Amino acid sequence: MTKEILFKFYLICFISLVTAQDHALNFDGNNDYVLIPDHTNLDLTENYTLEAWIFPESFSWLAGVISKYHTNAANGYMLRLTHQSPYTGLGFDEVVTNTGVLNSNQWYHIAAVNDAGDRTLYINGSEYTLTGTPLNIVANNNPLRIGSDYGGRFFDGRIDEIRIWNVPRSQDDIVSTMDTILSGTEEGLLVYFTFNEGNGDTLFDQTGHGHNGALMGNPSWADGYTLSGLLGDINFDELLNIYDAVMLVAIMMDYEDGNEFQLHACDTNQDGVIDI
Repeated sequence: MTKEILFKFYLICFISLVTAQDHALNFDGNNDYVLIPDHTNLDLTENYTLEAWIFPESFSWLAGVISKYHTNAANGYMLRLTHQSPYTGLGFDEVVTNTGVLNSNQWYHIAAVNDAGDRTLYINGSEYTLTGTPLNIVANNNPLRIGSDYGGRFFDGRIDEIRIWNVPRSQDDIVSTMDTILSGTEEGLLVYFTFNEGNGDTLFDQTGHGHNGALMGNPSWADGYTLSGLLGDINFDELLNIYDAVMLVAIMMDYEDGNEFQLHACDTNQDGVIDI
């Protein structure tokens, strides 16, 4: 009888759990950002990859997406809008694309790769030509920020799916996972924000490394970019329905062993704990 009651209770709770999907943060371009405290393993200098989904609503000079450059001469890595008016291009460690590669109110996947000093930038999986001289990136004690760069250069629009790697990823690797939810345990993945909390004032790092982010300036929760591999889609049929609920309950009540990816999908609020 007890298990039957629990089963019905979990089924009811599943309906509310699966609503915590596909969120992003909307930054107002004035003072909104996410603050991740400095840590030695965030001091990437030679081999790294920065990824994000962005939905710019307007464009401004050097508006930051991912940046560890917030004090004079800190020279940390940065992925941001370009310095060239009308600022509709991207800049990565001081090398830039042409303008006109971004439009407002449209989702873009952006990925910036430093491979032993060689910079490459991809938009929606395609490589874009970069010009300029790359900055010599050094370790610093600046925090990592999402949505802002040095000197109050704030991003206006939505940001989703931040991924920071301590390896230079290939174009094939980037394309193969840019539309897919990660498990958080991929080799080289240092920081991973899904933004699927949907409320509260903390972004939880899904890698288990503990690089959680504090929301500053009151960015608002918004609809995010929809990836394949829905959280809550326990049987991986790209639908959220009663079959997922049954499997979720079975795993939670130890009727069935879940594999790593099923357990990740069960964590529908992305706090690292499978609960109700």
